[in-house]
Amino acid sequence: MKKLIQLAFSILAIGIATQGMSQSLSQTPTASGKGRKTPEQRAQAITDRMKKNCGLSDDQSAKAYKINLNIAKRNEALKSQRGPEKRGLGKQFFANEQERINQFNTVLSPEQVACYKKMREEAKNKRMNASKKGSKEKKEEDIDDEVDLVEIEK
Repeated sequence: MKKLIQLAFSILAIGIATQGMSQSLSQTPTASGKGRKTPEQRAQAITDRMKKNCGLSDDQSAKAYKINLNIAKRNEALKSQRGPEKRGLGKQFFANEQERINQFNTVLSPEQVACYKKMREEAKNKRMNASKKGSKEKKEEDIDDEVDLVEIEK
């Protein structure tokens, strides 16, 4: 009887440990070691930086958030693809970014659009410099997996 109870507790402990490990693994870590941001979080972060750096009004911020959220959801769907259809996603990310800029042209002033492009370019340069300092060279397919062309990191 004692052995049966010990076996039951062992199985229970293993089950709890396995569940905890699977939950921690389900959060895909980013370069900063934090879990992957949701599309809503990415859209809000980009919009907040745009409002701070480019002087967006509250109305413009609301419209920019909707645009950013739409693109972030599309990019998230692209990132979830697996297998052979994953090749060439960089072109689709680029097309989404071009659509974002086209939509910004209808909502923001030319100066604000230029400010966004500058922020995007600075983030790209920062990522490029970080990868040069980093370890091994990465294949183009790996870069498509890890780099969200529209996410602007601080």
